[in-house]
Amino acid sequence: MIPYGVTPADDQMAADIFGVSLGYWRDKKMWKTIPGLRLLSPPGARRRVFSKQQLLVAQQQRERAKALNQVPKYDLPPVPAGEDPRDLLNLQEARLALPEDQRVTLDTWKGYRYGSKTRLPDPDDTVGGKESDNGAIVGGEDFWRRQTILDWNDNRSGPGNPKGRPTGSKNARPRAADHETEERRHRAAQLFQGDHRLRSKDLADDLGVHAVHAERILRDLRLEELANLLVERPGMTVAEVQNEFGVAHTSHTQKLISDAQRHQQARQLLRDQPDLTAQELAEEVAVDLDEAARILRAVLLERDRFQVQQTRLLLQKAPSQVTPEQLADHLDVPRDQAVKLLHRAMAGSSGEAQ
Repeated sequence: MIPYGVTPADDQMAADIFGVSLGYWRDKKMWKTIPGLRLLSPPGARRRVFSKQQLLVAQQQRERAKALNQVPKYDLPPVPAGEDPRDLLNLQEARLALPEDQRVTLDTWKGYRYGSKTRLPDPDDTVGGKESDNGAIVGGEDFWRRQTILDWNDNRSGPGNPKGRPTGSKNARPRAADHETEERRHRAAQLFQGDHRLRSKDLADDLGVHAVHAERILRDLRLEELANLLVERPGMTVAEVQNEFGVAHTSHTQKLISDAQRHQQARQLLRDQPDLTAQELAEEVAVDLDEAARILRAVLLERDRFQVQQTRLLLQKAPSQVTPEQLADHLDVPRDQAVKLLHRAMAGSSGEAQ
């Protein structure tokens, strides 16, 4: 488990922090030479995961001792104890987060990861791995927030939960992002608007997240911006897109263009059909149902972020005068949705003020 507030670091990131090769870090088992360094991954896990905060402090204390020709004495920050809804869990830990009477077998649970009927939600974070030529992240380990899994379980049918949706039903409507995720995305968007050629490493350093997670955020930003550009310049070439975003691989760029075109189509369809379903989108843009559900989730999240941003702007101009009724009329949304937008926007504004 990766406790909330801890930035995960795998062996590669740990080696980079200590300025050694990955092979040296592993061969010398350097993590065992640092008393107090907490291994966050359970026994038998695919990869070792540490606290980046602990690693950074350990490296500083090690260098200080080296400069004084002393043996390092480590005093590392503690890793948060207890459970938090925002903890990150790997696949097996996510299963154990469910009530015991609602757990399926481990083999069945693994089948849910890429299932066509019952399927786990998209992961909230990925540790390790790298981006392939077509833009997919390969070799990493996926993690889900505890609350993500509990919410998913509450909305499905199965052992001990007969009130959920029918097995195999699709729910393309995205769950609302938590405050930390929203603020991280807001900060990333600010950086990206200042430089469309922003690199994932620089974004990861600024946000304090793993480079793979930063690349996923960056790809979403590129996708949305390219969809905007294609409205004005529908004939953009691969070379022009590569120059705009600093993307090197041709196959990756071609996929980005194709995805942006579908994203643009989904936007227009959603304007005309507010209750657009994944099945209807799949038929319109000629993709399978899972891909259509992914596209629809992305466009709905984009619309959701826009509505929160507009709400914040209204609150900045006249914070005491914005009512749910006025906001509902301004954004053309139901009143209950306007109330939720106000709560989220005010929470974000107070966080910025601090």
